[in-house]
Amino acid sequence: MVVLITPFSNALGFDGSRGGFVLGFGGGYGQIFAISQDARDVSAQGVLTELVLGHGISDQWLVHYSGRQVWGSRQGILYTGVFPSLAVTHFGRPKSPSIYQTGSLGFAAAGDVTFEGGRGGVSGPAGFVGIGYEASRHLGFELVGGVVTSGGNGTYGTVGLTMKVLAY
Repeated sequence: MVVLITPFSNALGFDGSRGGFVLGFGGGYGQIFAISQDARDVSAQGVLTELVLGHGISDQWLVHYSGRQVWGSRQGILYTGVFPSLAVTHFGRPKSPSIYQTGSLGFAAAGDVTFEGGRGGVSGPAGFVGIGYEASRHLGFELVGGVVTSGGNGTYGTVGLTMKVLAY
């Protein structure tokens, strides 16, 4: 796919300006944990991955899909995934280096997911906020936290620290 779109990269937005098409990937450390007393024990820690796909309205504002997952190894594969999550990111400066803030609202699920079929999962609305630093063009570091509410199954929190690559 990358080979096919490379000749058209400037037309698609990969021109070094945050305005236009944005594609990003992140990876680092994340945790999910119970906040309320009535929450099930679906706590996990592990590798946090992120996918960013969206559009830069300007060099300082991005509107994008942001999906985050925490992949753990406690009694199978434990995860938290935001499926869809609409996010907004604001950069303090039009060019890097720059501090940025991000926030998103969406739907999340957490629990024990094995290839044989999951058990003990919870799901509900979720919100995330974060702060990051784009050290150089396309490379940033981000600290993010969120809350997942799950009806009668309690409230859960999630935190993560990632390194993110944004192509724009």
